Amino acid sequence: MFQLKTFREVYRPLHFMNLLIGMGCFEYSGEKRAWKLAEIVYAIVYSILAAYAGFYIQSELLVYCTLTKELMAWFLMSFRVNSFLSILLIIVTRVKIESLRSAIKLIETSDQRMENMGLSMHRSMHYKEQINLLVVCGAVFVGFTATTCHWQLTSTMPMHIKIILGSATYLPLILITTCDVTFYFWIRYLSMKFYQLNSLLRTMLTTTIDSPMHKRILKLMYDFEMKRLGKENIHVANGNANTMRAVKQIHLQLIKTARTINDYYGTQVLFITCNVFGFLTMSLFFAYKILFSDLTNERFQSHFSPLALYVLFYMSKLVIVNHVCIKTSNEALDTGDLVCELYEPSTSKEFRAEIRDFILQMIQNPLVFTACGFFDLDNTFIHGLVGTIGTYLVILIQVSEIDIEDDSVANATMSTTTVTMI
Repeated sequence: MFQLKTFREVYRPLHFMNLLIGMGCFEYSGEKRAWKLAEIVYAIVYSILAAYAGFYIQSELLVYCTLTKELMAWFLMSFRVNSFLSILLIIVTRVKIESLRSAIKLIETSDQRMENMGLSMHRSMHYKEQINLLVVCGAVFVGFTATTCHWQLTSTMPMHIKIILGSATYLPLILITTCDVTFYFWIRYLSMKFYQLNSLLRTMLTTTIDSPMHKRILKLMYDFEMKRLGKENIHVANGNANTMRAVKQIHLQLIKTARTINDYYGTQVLFITCNVFGFLTMSLFFAYKILFSDLTNERFQSHFSPLALYVLFYMSKLVIVNHVCIKTSNEALDTGDLVCELYEPSTSKEFRAEIRDFILQMIQNPLVFTACGFFDLDNTFIHGLVGTIGTYLVILIQVSEIDIEDDSVANATMSTTTVTMI
């Protein structure tokens, strides 16, 4: 693979994909007004074309879709919501595009400092990771298109029309998924940087099972008494202090980068999470109704299989995004544990002073990912979301059963009245 020298070159695949759907920036610096105007014009044109395509697809689905009226209404409603959400994401992206430029500048500065310290950037690995993510998203898109063509469209329609209509149905989903994938890559990239800093700190740890701290202190006292503390030890102590100072500065810059990315994607994550919540609740409700309905085997597969795929896709996407946020926050938190382990009486005063400053810095700058400040992206959020979906699902099932019972009671009352009159 060709040599990658900067983060901008590493970020090129996702940058091109975001540009294609109207959510990227043409120029990283943002100093030229012509580039800013081009970004705005392209986003507006893309939104208009997407809205027009959405109305056309909706009219075609009403004619050729084989689903029941109730499920068809929900399918069209989800398509409208995704179309509106995609346009909303483009608008939010344009408003906060400067945050993306700031994050790119911050991460490039951090990479340069880490490279000067001798840490590997693994640029080829991150580049391949983006390619793999895009390939997986493409495979999911092809799978959804095949599902729609096979189970949701009439068999009398020509195959090329099926493919065009089926693929166009998921155009809003492509934009939403690209936003999720880009956010995942950014957080994953920062997680790797925190991991590299922690690995560097682990190499500075000298206490082991065979050489615990009390033995090291006794050995240091013996060295003082025997006049063995020479210039080499002083040089090592000063080097460790300088390394700790550099790690402290890079760690703070990575925290700032993570907050900038969270500010840029926070609103998008909030909107997408609300969309996922509504979609999962209604999809599970319709899946429940299909399971307990009297349908033929072929009709059951055509109705239940797409819903099962959609539920699996949305749940996996939600879990993966939250998992990478949790992992990154834990990596940043592990730095504090390692720094505390390095605080020993046997080290120099300068080194201990840097550690105290580092600990104070981490206390004042914790890393927490939020959805625009409404909730934290962690395990608690997953537990709460699952519980809320379950609660609303039970309510919907109870309401639907009440409607069925009311109909049966009404029929029984009418029959009784008829018998009485006879």
